Amino acid sequence: AKKWTMPIQNWRLAMNWFTIQFDDRLKDHL
Repeated sequence: AKKWTMPIQNWRLAMNWFTIQFDDRLKDHL
């Protein structure tokens, strides 16, 4: 799992992207 060895800064961007995608899917289900 070498792909998971990312800098903290990239993690923030990834979490922001996942949160946006997750919110969109939740809105679709609601």
